[in-house]
This record gives sequence, structure tokens and C-alpha cells, in this order.
Amino acid sequence: MTWTPARVRFTRLAAILGCLLLLLEIVTRNGPTTGVSYSRAIYDRHGALLRLTLSVDEKYRKFTKLKNISPFVQEAILIREDRFFYFHPGVNPVALFKAIVSLPGGRRGASTITMQTARLLYHLETRTIPGKLFQILCAFYLEFAYSKEQILEAYLNLIPLGQNIEGVSAASLIYFGKPASDLGAMEAITLCVIPPRPTFRTGSSPEAQADMQRFREILFNSWKNHHPEHANLTVAHVPLVASGPLPFKAPHFTEMVLRNTDNADRNDIHTTLDSRLQAALERTIRGYVKSKGSIGVQNASAILLRTSDTRILAYAGSADFLDEKIAGQVDGTLARRSPGSALKPLLYALAIDRGLIHQRSVLRDAPIQFSTYTPENFEGEFLGPLSAQSALVLSRNVPAITIAAKLKRPDFTDFLKDNGVAMPRTREYYGLAPILGGIEISMQELAGFYAALARDGVLSSPGYLPEAPRGKSVFSPQAAFMTLEMLGAQQEEERGEDWIKRPFKTYWKTGTSAGFRDAWTAGIFGPYTLVVWIGNFDGSSNPAFVGKEVAAPLFFQIISAIASEDRNIHDETVQPAGIHRIEVCPVSGKMPRHFCPTRVQAWFIPGKSPIDTCDVHREIVVEADSGLRSCGKSSNVRKEVFEVWPSDVEKVLRTSGLPTRSPPRFAPGCEERDAQAEPPSITLPVRGVTYNTSENEELPLSATADASATQIFWFLDDTFLGASKPGEPLYWKSRPGKFKLRVVDSIGGSDQTELKVTRSE
Repeated sequence: MTWTPARVRFTRLAAILGCLLLLLEIVTRNGPTTGVSYSRAIYDRHGALLRLTLSVDEKYRKFTKLKNISPFVQEAILIREDRFFYFHPGVNPVALFKAIVSLPGGRRGASTITMQTARLLYHLETRTIPGKLFQILCAFYLEFAYSKEQILEAYLNLIPLGQNIEGVSAASLIYFGKPASDLGAMEAITLCVIPPRPTFRTGSSPEAQADMQRFREILFNSWKNHHPEHANLTVAHVPLVASGPLPFKAPHFTEMVLRNTDNADRNDIHTTLDSRLQAALERTIRGYVKSKGSIGVQNASAILLRTSDTRILAYAGSADFLDEKIAGQVDGTLARRSPGSALKPLLYALAIDRGLIHQRSVLRDAPIQFSTYTPENFEGEFLGPLSAQSALVLSRNVPAITIAAKLKRPDFTDFLKDNGVAMPRTREYYGLAPILGGIEISMQELAGFYAALARDGVLSSPGYLPEAPRGKSVFSPQAAFMTLEMLGAQQEEERGEDWIKRPFKTYWKTGTSAGFRDAWTAGIFGPYTLVVWIGNFDGSSNPAFVGKEVAAPLFFQIISAIASEDRNIHDETVQPAGIHRIEVCPVSGKMPRHFCPTRVQAWFIPGKSPIDTCDVHREIVVEADSGLRSCGKSSNVRKEVFEVWPSDVEKVLRTSGLPTRSPPRFAPGCEERDAQAEPPSITLPVRGVTYNTSENEELPLSATADASATQIFWFLDDTFLGASKPGEPLYWKSRPGKFKLRVVDSIGGSDQTELKVTRSE
């Protein structure tokens, strides 16, 4: 070959480019095995293995840093495979010469650890002379590019150790059930004699066992030569069989963890899951679903959080991960479902924060109508006046709608959207759905909201890594505490006598979706937040799917199971500063006057909670002879205390047969207005709602009035529309526009609101 100047320049350029590429690779690569696919090991909070995945090429190959591999392994592998590893440049010339000399009569191993690493890394065919020469070149490259420690680390992570197991770390977990850092001398020696015949020596045949034992004794004796202090030791029999099936615990949880983790990350994943609590959760769900199969309960999901930092402790996406009949591999904790009344505590906490209600505020549970829609309660009946606490516990819809109507921007829909609940459509599309739980939310999102009630109102998403994220304050500590106290007022379901003796309280709420597709119970107990769901992943309904009937019993069974594992549970709810107990009238929920017959304690936030005085109990002067209301024309009178309710509430109370002491009518000749009479209040149309009507559609107009009022007169702008009785509707043939709607009662009181009407296309 003639070396022309051009060829020389080309060769020099190629050499320079090659060196640059090599330097670039050295700089950008973290180690020899960068790019190799590894298994992922997921551990619980106590270090117990939850799952070891397969690599992309279907191997159990777990990356472990050299410093985390037992020194016994490192020493034994060097004695066995390459005693001069730290002294040669990648090839042992003496061993190579001996191997060449022995070729006519047989084979003699000459591969160093560096050469074996090159073969494993680059999948080399080394049984031919060209293949062996290329292996030697690759070994030189590895020695040039990486340190001895990096090469040894790569070898110990790639070495075949039987079946589809590669690397000391994976083998240690599978054969001995322990991390590679904990391997003892005999376990290390056992692993190190498996190469170069991994398939044969890990077999169960007598020949394989004998071969394994013979080479183990040879390596053991060599190891003792380096450790004269152990000269009296004898080789121990270490069975080389898998310690049992690899764990596959919390499958939905580990699947979620793997989805959220970078596939290129080789580090072990240490999570916050607690295997003991996980087992208790799964066991309870399986038993409960089996016991309720006769009523069509086939599936359930649950998630348990440590409330203080919203870290996941137990997690079951379905009743059985492996049951195809229930689509068991679907993760119910991530599915978006309708929560029903389980959302109501958030609405009440928001209303408390806005100063609209306190614990004992009285709300009306009476019929109300929105154009052609009349909201009803789950039981289909109305209870009249209820405290906010009772309305929340009993899941009454009308009080919730009344509260929501008073929330101005941001309202409840804004609150949910601003805090991560996916609601991609317009406000008009959702209407009352957020208030009645008709939107979709995941169990994880709901668990985060409930945990916020026990975390001074601080919201953060459930997570699985020990490091807790910073939260966002969504309620004041006082409003969160008061809402919890309201939830804690109800009796625990399925509690039994042993429940009474437990040192913790449960704060919980049920929910049932429209159409009986989802049954929920969510709540707080001790340091834990628990959400339970029962339903079918295909969305099919079942009349048995009622939160209180099927989800609440499972909720309390899980609490009992958790309490059996954690006997130190105690109530961790702490009263925050800035909240006090005051006396209120239980009938009105307001500050009592001197003639209110009874008083009860209620939580109160000074400067925020409403401070109106009682207007239900009224001291009225009546004529002693007739018992009728006096207007000062008779001298023989006495004072009596009566309950004066708005007309709609009085009607519900009368229909329900509940006794009330209503004031008598005025005596003849008394025509002046009662000085204590309440003015009328327009209930329909609902304030702030734009009505979209079709042509010729009639809108109901309704208002409540004081008990002494007999009629209500309606005016649209300056036009008289007609008269109606208090609480009864007057129907108006609607037309589009913006109007001032005014009402005047028969005793002179008035109210007005703005009415907006648009026309449907």
C-alpha cells in the first residue's frame, strides 16, 4: 500500500475523530452499563420488597452500586475469576500465553473480568480467534474508558447466575431473599461458582448438585488461604434454590409507581407503603366482597393515607388484581367517578370560611324549584329546619343548594377547579352537579381533600415517596376543624361494643351516585385518612350500591383491621386557636334572646361566624280572655313565647306532623303590622342563576313570608303579575331579558331580585 499525503491526512483525521468520539463517550456515559435495561425493585417503608420487575429483555437484572455489594462477593469473585484484576491492563498476558500453549491439548481459561465484561456488554462471540481478538480490543477500551471499580461493578451486575437471573443483586434477592449487601461468606462463594455454567450448576439434578459442591469446596479452600483466622471453618451447605416466589405485593400500587417513574432510573424505589397495613386492607376487602356477593357486590377499592403528610400507606385498586371477570387490573383509585354526597363536607367547610354558617346554623330543608327541576333528597322527603351539622350528616340536598347559592365567586365550582378537579366544560354545563356530587373525581383526589380537613386546611396530593410535597391552604384551620367536628357527630356504623372503648373518634361521610353506580365512604380516624368505593368498573348500577348501606360497613371493617395492626391509634384532632364554644338557640341556631327556652353549645369563629339573634322565638302579647294576639286595645293581656317560621318551613313542619307553637291570629280590629315580622324572601327564581327557557315555558315564582302574612303580590319591573299564597308558586310566561322582580306581602314587607332569562335555540 502506498501512503499518499492525502491518505495520511485522512488517517490522521479519522484517528482524531475517533479519539474525540471516545472522549465524548467517556464524558457523557455514567458507566459501562449505561443503556442496559435493568429490573426495578420497589420496597415498602420498612424495606420489605414489594416487587422486582423484569428488564426489557425479560431478565431479572438489578443494578446495584459496588459499595452496596458484600465485600465477600467482591473477594470471592476475584479469587475465582481474576486474581490480578487490579494489576493488568484488561488482559492477563501470562494467562493468555498459557491458554495459547494449551490449545493443542485442550482449553484453558484466559478471560479476565474485564474481557468477560466486554463479552457481556457487547454480546460478543468469542469462540473464534477473530472474536477473541475483538474481545481483547474491547477490554483495552474498557480499561482506558473506565476505572477498575466501574468495570467490576458492571461485571457483578451482568454476570449470568442461572435461569433468567443476571447480576449478584437479583440473584441474592431471588435465591436468598436478602439484598446483596447482606450476603455472608458461604452465600457469596456459592454465587461465585455458578459461572461459567450457570444453567447446569443451578439445576436440580444430582450431577449438577455434585458439580456445584465440588467447585464450591475448591473456592472455599482458596478463600480460607486468604483468611487464616478461619482455617478451622468447614464448607457449609447452602441450598441454591429460590427462597419462594418473588413478591408481587400491592400490584395496583406498584403499577402506579412504575408508571410515574423514569424507566431509565436504576435506583431502587423506596415507598411509603406499609406491607402490614396493605395485607390487612386487601384481606378485609376480599372477605367483605365475598360476604356481600349475594346482593351483587363484586368489586371494591380503597386507599389509606397517613394524614399528616398524605403519604400512601395501603392501596387496593380492586378486590382482586387477577380476576378478569371484574376487570381486576383496573385501578379504581385513579378512576373518575361520581362521589354523591361525599363532596358536601368541602362545601360546608367553604361556607364556614366565608362566614355563612356555623355548626348550629339552621338551614331550610323545604321544596325548591329551578325552572322545570325540583331537587329532592335521597329519601324523597323534606325535614324542615335543620342545623348545619344535621344537614351535612344526613346529606340533605336542598340545604346544600341554599348554601352554595350564597357563595360568590369563587363559588364551589371554582373551588373544585382551582384545586385540581378536572371540570373541562363551562359553568353552565355543570349547573348544580358539583353541589350534588354529580361531577367526577378520583378516590385519590377525594382522599387529599378529606386529609386537608385534618391538616389545618392544607391540601396536598397523595404520594408514595417519603418526601412530602408542600401543600396549599384551601380552608382555614378553624373551618377545617369545625367541619370535622360536624362529621364526628354521627354514630359509627357497625361499631359493636369494642368500638366504644377505642381511644379515637371517626369523622366520616358517605356518598351515593345518581343511578346507584357508586357507593362511597370517606373519613379520618387517628392518624389515617381512608376512602372506600364499591361499584362496577363498567358503570353498571345496582340498587344495593348505597354509601351508608354497603360502603360504610366496609369502611369500618377496614378501620378495625388497621386498628388490630396499629394498637397505638389515638385521636389526633387538635382545636386550633381562634375558635370558641358559645351558646346558641338550638331552634334557630342564632344568638339566644332571654326568652329562648333552651340553649346548646356550638363552635364559633369570632369575626367570621354569623352573629344574628334568634328570630324564631318571639315574645307576643295575647289577650287573656280570647288567646288572640293583642294590639293594645285590651288591658287584660299576657306575654307568651311562640315559634314563628317562614311559610315554607311551617308547611313542611305541618306536613311532617312535627309540633310547633305558632302564634295566634290577631284579635278583631288589629290591622297594624307585627313589629317583629320577617319580610318576605324570594326563593324562586334562585338568585344569581340565569334561566334558559324555551318559547311559552312558564317559570315558577315563589317566596316565603312571615306567619302573619296571608298573601304575596308580584311585580315584574313596574308590571303587576298577580298574587299567590306564601310558599306557593305563581307561574309567569317567560320571555328573554333582564328584569327587576319585586314581591310585597299582605302586611307590608317586601323583597326584590334580578331575573335573567335567555331563550333556548
